[in-house]
Parts: sequence; C-alpha cells; structure tokens
Amino acid sequence: MRIFKWRLLALPFLLLALTVGLLRPGAASALPAAPADTDPQKLARETRERLGWPGLAMRVLSRDTIETEYLAGTDGTGRPLTADSALPVGSVSKSFTALAVLQFVHAGDV
Repeated sequence: MRIFKWRLLALPFLLLALTVGLLRPGAASALPAAPADTDPQKLARETRERLGWPGLAMRVLSRDTIETEYLAGTDGTGRPLTADSALPVGSVSKSFTALAVLQFVHAGDV
C-alpha cells in the first residue's frame, strides 16, 4: 500500500519535472530569435505560416499589465482570431493538473 502511494505521488512530480525541463531557454531553440526591430504582428504571421498553424495569438506583458496583443490567422472554425477566441491548450493542461494535485498533497488533502 505504501509503495503504491509513493508511485501515485511520484507521477505529478515527474510531470512537473518534465514541464520545467521544457521551459528552460534551450527548449525554444527550434524557433529563431527575432531581431529587435521585427514587427511582432509580422513575426506572429510568419511563425504561424512556417509552422502550419491556422492561428497564433501572442501577448506582450510587462509585470502584471498587458502591453499589446498580436493575433494572426483563424481559430479552429475558420473565424479570424480575436482577443476572446478560444484556443486549445493541448498537453499544457497536464501541467496545470499536476500543479493542482501537488497543491492538494502539500495541503495534506491527498
């Protein structure tokens, strides 16, 4: 029983470790760094086209304020992207689930 509990608790830690590993600076090396004078809207459009995505949404943040939003392409239904468009998060939701489980474990609820 105790071994099963440790294995069950190890899964969220493993997922968190994998997520943190993906967030390291080298993980984004597949995309070239943009020159400082590049127009963000143009960069979004070119990145979307190069990767074959129907749409791409980016936000430029400064501390806790949204400086600018850049939208290019369409959502999954073919409508142009807006600030209110719903976009799939894919495997990223697993990280949020792992974080929630870890918070329950830390609080002693699991």
